[in-house]
Amino acid sequence: MTPKVSIFENVAPASYKGDYPASAVLVVMRSRFEHETKLLRTFSDAEAAQAYKAGKRDSEGRLVEPGHFWGVTWSGTFKGGKKAQDLEQHSGLICMDVDGLNGDQVTKLFNQLCTDVFTHITFVSPSGNGIKWVVKIDINHVDEHKLFFRQLSDYLHDSYGLTRKQDVTKGTKPQIDASGCNVDRLCFLPYAPDAYYNPKSEVIPLLEEYCLPPQPTHEEPGGRLKKQALPEDDTYCRINEYLTRLHHTNTDLTANYEDWVKIGLAFASLGEEGRSGFHEASRLHPKYSYQETEAKFSELLRNRSGQVNIGTFFHMVDEVLGKPHSWPQKEGSARYEQTTDDDRQEDWPEPELLTTPLLSVLSVPPSSIPEKLRPWLTDIANRMKCPLDYVASAAIVMISSLIGTRLAIKPKQKDNWTVVPNLWGAVIGDPSTKKTPSVSEVFKPLKQLARQAAEDHKQRLQEYEAQHLQYEMQKKIYQKQEQDRLSGKPVKTFIAYPTEPQKPTEKRYWSNDVTVEKLAELLNDNPTGLLIERDELTGLLAGWDRLGREQDRAFYLEAWNGYGLYTSDRIGRGTIHVPHLCVSLFGGIQPAKLLGYLQAATGFDNDGFVQRLQLAVYPDKPQWEYTDEYPDKQARDIAYKVVQQLAISDLTKYGYEADEYNRYPYTHFDNEAQEIFKEWYINWETNVLPNETGLLLEHFAKYPSLIASVALIFHLISCVEEDSSTASSKLVSAQAVRMAVNWCIYLQSHARRIYGLLDTASIESAKELLKHLKAGDLSDGFKARDVQRKGWMHLTSAEAVEAALQELVNRQWLKEIVATYNKTGRPEAPSYKIHPKILLKTRG
Repeated sequence: MTPKVSIFENVAPASYKGDYPASAVLVVMRSRFEHETKLLRTFSDAEAAQAYKAGKRDSEGRLVEPGHFWGVTWSGTFKGGKKAQDLEQHSGLICMDVDGLNGDQVTKLFNQLCTDVFTHITFVSPSGNGIKWVVKIDINHVDEHKLFFRQLSDYLHDSYGLTRKQDVTKGTKPQIDASGCNVDRLCFLPYAPDAYYNPKSEVIPLLEEYCLPPQPTHEEPGGRLKKQALPEDDTYCRINEYLTRLHHTNTDLTANYEDWVKIGLAFASLGEEGRSGFHEASRLHPKYSYQETEAKFSELLRNRSGQVNIGTFFHMVDEVLGKPHSWPQKEGSARYEQTTDDDRQEDWPEPELLTTPLLSVLSVPPSSIPEKLRPWLTDIANRMKCPLDYVASAAIVMISSLIGTRLAIKPKQKDNWTVVPNLWGAVIGDPSTKKTPSVSEVFKPLKQLARQAAEDHKQRLQEYEAQHLQYEMQKKIYQKQEQDRLSGKPVKTFIAYPTEPQKPTEKRYWSNDVTVEKLAELLNDNPTGLLIERDELTGLLAGWDRLGREQDRAFYLEAWNGYGLYTSDRIGRGTIHVPHLCVSLFGGIQPAKLLGYLQAATGFDNDGFVQRLQLAVYPDKPQWEYTDEYPDKQARDIAYKVVQQLAISDLTKYGYEADEYNRYPYTHFDNEAQEIFKEWYINWETNVLPNETGLLLEHFAKYPSLIASVALIFHLISCVEEDSSTASSKLVSAQAVRMAVNWCIYLQSHARRIYGLLDTASIESAKELLKHLKAGDLSDGFKARDVQRKGWMHLTSAEAVEAALQELVNRQWLKEIVATYNKTGRPEAPSYKIHPKILLKTRG
């Protein structure tokens, strides 16, 4: 039988993802967590690395930030949690964890294990300084798991010279992690494309010298192995069991300070490995402090005398709770099953918070922002306490709209592939993250240009009206002259037919509310392109779905690449030819609202809109602090001047003019820049894209044109900075391409977070359902159909409702009550009891 394991998306609190064949874990490691793994391996602080990997806690030990990696229980499948008592079926696998190796040792051991006949799976650990070794074991009951661990520890010691606990002095950590003896040991999944897998590896038998005395083995229905009594000398097993007893009965042994110190000394006798146990024992105190407990254990570790050992802890527990044979019955036992629901009505654990796990992202490197814009943008971000990412992405899209079709780039030296630097972007964040004010501040120089253009247009329009009036008068004189001439009257002074003055068109730079028909007119008058700014992109998207506006979506999508053609034929407006369909787009959107469009994009409604938001950023919210500073006037004036110069300069002097084969003026990379782009492009197409699927693949497939566009933008900024029009300025520099590549790496992490929202769909649905439960919109004992009928956001489909209910059940907000089978027909759908904590509030 193929061994199965459980995968958890979050470790604390445990967020069960599902049970999968062990081989499927390799698919995860070869396709996910590349950025997270690389970032983790840059940490020098062990505590920071652990917090990044498993989750960050506050001073009270509460989880404040989820971890960034999935976890797998190699030794079996678990239901209802990830503790040993939650084991459903042992997989016949055990994972040995080897730590504390340097780079050469990791490579050497990995290569050696790849040739070991017992190796089923092996890969480098997330931290990069260790190896995970998964092997098949011939296990008959759960208790043998620890015995196999001892046997395999000896095997690794004898075969590869790795240290065990008994090989090192107290306080020194062995290379073979002792916690691997636990059947519920969870292993984090790194990005490991070179993980070794041998489906035909040999099964390791339990050698006689490691066997337990003969004892009966019981198997529960469904093949689940029932846990046997463990050897009394198994210290770590006893610790887990005794801690479980304390938490099961909610017994606090640390109320007395002397007892707390005594328990600390007992765990300190185990060295550093006792730290987590001391936390678990201390956590039951109502005033438990994570930092205080950390400090106390470190103090006891330094000052331990050896007179107190872990047996003291066992004795203290037994004094209060009695011997282990008197434990309360667990769920699944016959006694438990005989209890009624009323007997257990108070058995409601504290519900877990619903947190949306987000993939980590890079912050925009300030060195990747053009030098003349950098002080201005950092000043805005600092004063507004908004992410620098917001203002930097907005600035690039704004400048891309100024360039538009005035200068394109050919990313290859010989091919006619042409890219118009026309970009779309978005700032993604929860309400009150300063999306709108930060973007508005960046767009001020563009709007200043628009005001100047409007004033100029007003003056030219007045001049036109005077010229047109004169034209009308001259036309009448000409008509009178022609009438006299045709009637035979003499004409003293002959005048020619007057030339009609052309009505001036207003130079437009942006709009934030425009119909497609009017936008076509504006583009016809402004063939270099326009910027559409929307405070909320959801408003624009909603407009596309209105009756009679179905074609608006197609218009915008065609305008994304900057070189489309468009002809509009209307009875009222007549025919409008738009020779250059070029629209830049930028706006804000909330993650929860974006999720709906991402979900639609996974099906038949995938129109490619989200994938076109190449400069979409979803940064972490910066820490707020009160700030009241004057704007940096010098930085602002310099940046405004760059924007103005880009708007009024003749960009053809930085490239080559359009001709019969090229619609737009264009430029190329210089030789060094071409090599950098070529190397990046080859790696992108051969190593990155083949490992992507779905929406991310569609998004990343547009990155080659993104690199070319961003590089051209940065190059032109440097040209107008220096007021350079030399021969070298006609070609995009290597420095501009390097900066563009850095932006690609940075934006890649944000794209993964954005599309990663799809993995949080059940959490968002659960949050929406919990909101309505707290509002009293559902009664106790409701069913799934009652939820779906309401039509609440994120809860319109049966699948979404089912996912939300499962999340709330897993996090103890609900209990699923399965109806008794009715032999006369199909069983009723399950009902759901609501946590008393909610009911008390709604009834109060």
